[in-house]
Amino acid sequence: FASPWNGAYRWVQLGNFQFQPVEAARFCLLLLAAHLLARAGREVTTFRRGFLPVMGAALLLTGGLMVQPDHGNALFALGLCACLSLVAGVRVRHFLVFAAVGVPAFAALAMRHGYVSTRLTGFLAPPPDSV
Repeated sequence: FASPWNGAYRWVQLGNFQFQPVEAARFCLLLLAAHLLARAGREVTTFRRGFLPVMGAALLLTGGLMVQPDHGNALFALGLCACLSLVAGVRVRHFLVFAAVGVPAFAALAMRHGYVSTRLTGFLAPPPDSV
């Protein structure tokens, strides 16, 4: 059903058409997040009704993507849900604890892969001849 591409099974091929299932998953996640935030109504500012359901759903998708490992799409899905939540009225302070724990954990998981640390090092300190 899925064929390997550079060692990862992220691409599904149907005839001549190739796609990543994460594209549909992200779209469904955004629909779910919008539904949960709209259903929360005025309670969107609370942790239990506003932040937890939306970011919990985002973390489920992120966990699956991190196993792949697909760090870019995992971070993108979290960012989309965070932006949608903030625009809907979820309090920023709910994100502070999440970020304090999540950012170092995400970085530690990502740095376990050599190509991630190589790309990050190249971005932060590019070779002098590339400028």
